[in-house]
Amino acid sequence: MKKKTIIISAVVAALVLGASLTVNAVVQNQAQAHAKIVAKQKAATHKRLLEEAAQAAYKLQLEAASNSVAKAEASHAQTDVNASETLVKQLKNANVKSLQVRLDAVNKAIADKAAADAKAAADAAAATLAAQQAAQQQANKVSTSSTYVGGNSSSYSSGNSSSGSTSYNPPVSTGSDYTPQSPLDLSNPGSLVAK
Repeated sequence: MKKKTIIISAVVAALVLGASLTVNAVVQNQAQAHAKIVAKQKAATHKRLLEEAAQAAYKLQLEAASNSVAKAEASHAQTDVNASETLVKQLKNANVKSLQVRLDAVNKAIADKAAADAKAAADAAAATLAAQQAAQQQANKVSTSSTYVGGNSSSYSSGNSSSGSTSYNPPVSTGSDYTPQSPLDLSNPGSLVAK
């Protein structure tokens, strides 16, 4: 009986040992499966967090580009337009088009203003030149023709004379109301008043 008991004990021990090995294998397999599931969940969570961070960063980038375009629209400064174009070129195509259309409008406004300023400057220069030429012609007329009232004689320019200069003798009145006049002061043409 002792042998039977030992054999039964040995069989029970083998069964228990086999069962515990099986249970250990099952537990180990379950732990490995759980670790794989957790690792997949961590990877999925990490990927989702990275995507969310990328979306948030892009949203900030888009907002910075939009604000830069608005600043360029307000200032019409070429440096602001250039800075905005740099930011816009870093965006995705869907957002680039609308911002680039706005920047193109600002560039056109800058070019139109530059052209208008250039035309205004050219017109002002032409007006100044015309005024200077008119003043010079007026000065030439005053210096080439002078009239002398009274006295003996004076040279003056005449379109009828072939030499361009003739002697002028003012008419002398024989009546008692004649008063000889003194020469005009031509040094100040604005005040042609007899002295």
